[in-house]
Amino acid sequence: MSWRIIRLSLALFIFYMLLTMDFSAPGVAIGLSLSLAVSYFSVRVLYDVAASAEEVRIPGPLRLVSYLLFLLLSIYRASFRYMLHVIRNDEEPAALRIRLHTANPFIVSLIANSVTLTPGTITLSTKGDELTVLCIKGDLGYESLRAEITEGFERQLTGRIK
Repeated sequence: MSWRIIRLSLALFIFYMLLTMDFSAPGVAIGLSLSLAVSYFSVRVLYDVAASAEEVRIPGPLRLVSYLLFLLLSIYRASFRYMLHVIRNDEEPAALRIRLHTANPFIVSLIANSVTLTPGTITLSTKGDELTVLCIKGDLGYESLRAEITEGFERQLTGRIK
């Protein structure tokens, strides 16, 4: 069993345990076996077996937990901002192209899903390191919305400083 499968299994097992909060022996056994099975069958999706492409790097558990907290805070803030736009009737939809500073497909898909979870925005498509996002402008300018995604979500996941 490769180190990649073990690392992925451990990450999935921790996530499973956090979701179920079932620390009984059968719960742990089921979580461990599911994590190993999913890791074994999906390792070829996440990693290039020929090693010709850049390896997909999954952020560490602490970075993912801090990202989850950041995402929850972002969803909370955006929901109130979106409610104000609806009340004021000042919605102005726009489709933006946002180029990320990373081409890691795991991080790009995580950011795309996070954008979709945030009220007032939805990811229409991804291509390489570029997202197409449908958003409500409101009182923020388009550059502010771009910065929220690149300097918010991406910085939290990659640790990249401007």
